Amino acid sequence: MESIRKTASQKRIKRTVLACLLLCAAAHVGAQSLELDLPTAIALSITASQEMKDGRFTLEAAEIQRRLAYQSLFPSLSVTLSDESSVVQNAADPRKSELTFALSQPVYLGGQVVNSLKLQQLKVEYGKGELLALTENLRQSCYSAYYSYIIQERKISNQEEILTSAREQLAISQKELELGKIREVDYLETELKVQAMASGLDEQRLALDEAAYNLRQLLGLSPDQPFTAADNLPKDYAGATLPVTSEQSASLALNANNQLQLSLLEIEQKNVEYKAAKSRWLPNIALEGKAKFSGSGYPLQNGEYSLGVNITFPLPWIAVSGTYALASNSQDSFTRTGAVNAKTPQNIAYGVNARTASLALDNAREKYQKLRNDLIFQVRITLNRFENMRQSLKMSRDQVNLLQRRLDILALEVEHGTSTRLDYVKAQNDYIEKVISLNEGILELLQTERALEILLGIPFNTLGQTEANNETDE
Repeated sequence: MESIRKTASQKRIKRTVLACLLLCAAAHVGAQSLELDLPTAIALSITASQEMKDGRFTLEAAEIQRRLAYQSLFPSLSVTLSDESSVVQNAADPRKSELTFALSQPVYLGGQVVNSLKLQQLKVEYGKGELLALTENLRQSCYSAYYSYIIQERKISNQEEILTSAREQLAISQKELELGKIREVDYLETELKVQAMASGLDEQRLALDEAAYNLRQLLGLSPDQPFTAADNLPKDYAGATLPVTSEQSASLALNANNQLQLSLLEIEQKNVEYKAAKSRWLPNIALEGKAKFSGSGYPLQNGEYSLGVNITFPLPWIAVSGTYALASNSQDSFTRTGAVNAKTPQNIAYGVNARTASLALDNAREKYQKLRNDLIFQVRITLNRFENMRQSLKMSRDQVNLLQRRLDILALEVEHGTSTRLDYVKAQNDYIEKVISLNEGILELLQTERALEILLGIPFNTLGQTEANNETDE
């Protein structure tokens, strides 16, 4: 499974590069038609998506914050220069200058650094998961828009073909009316049927314009950019062979579904935040070193050096800090100092933060359990829908074959005068409507397969091998 994901990732990179090249080419060729296949369309949509751009920005920001989390471990250095002079009557004016270097190195920060690093790393992983979810949804949308456009083209082509044939039948009916072979009412009904078919064709052309606009918008193309779809809907598609049994599908989804993995990451984040809130009473320990040079003029003559430790206990009810330091100066004198300070807290945020973090953790766990149960149900219902669609497609193909036989029989009966041309035109219309319905059923099955891939957490368009010969509808 990991190798499949790696291969799919490499293909996505290649397609993204290709999409960028195509966008640049489209900008130069202007009104020249752009030939699109499905992988190119998906790559273009990913490149043009504002949501993907926002997702990448969010992920990059999380990565920067993760790196910045290390800064609290770094030492801090401060340099202070002071110069003091006084005016004294009837005496020399004293002057004192000091140059102080202070270095502080955190040793232990009560576990806050570790928790912060864990939290930022989890946010990075969460950002990657969200970006993957956006990519999955975008592929699904592009897949539907691309093949919806192709189906709409096929509808128009089929209806144009039938309308041409119906008009030929109408012309023959007019000759037969003039010869008195048919009733005028039969001719009028045939003419009305042909006009209704022509009106329906105009509506389908408007629907094609709308489908083309939606696809251009999704791919980031200009509204007037012409294009052609290079793929065709597989005419004899009967559905993919599932790689796992129905029982195994739920287990696969629980282990690989992206939304469920995001929910687990959210639980981990809330757990780290809760631990951080509960451990704020742990001490902060830092080593401190100072070097101070002083004198009445430059260069400074006196030096003093000290090394100490600072320990702070940020207890919720009282904050206690203590320092201990050893110092020596250029006069070979040594000093030992120690101090303890205690003060009441400025606020009671400690208890509130811990309680809030605990509630957030419980809520994340409840959301995960609900999502888990819903995922199991969705996998089961989608598998059932998938099987029902396969059976429905089989019946639709049988009906198309029967309608074709009926059409052939009516053609012979019309020639022998036992059926009217109106009956033949109606049969043609019934046949083409069933063909269109069959194509829509194939697309719905393909969309269900893509949705099943998202549920099971497997790469796009890799659900399995098809059972039937995937001959395309030329």
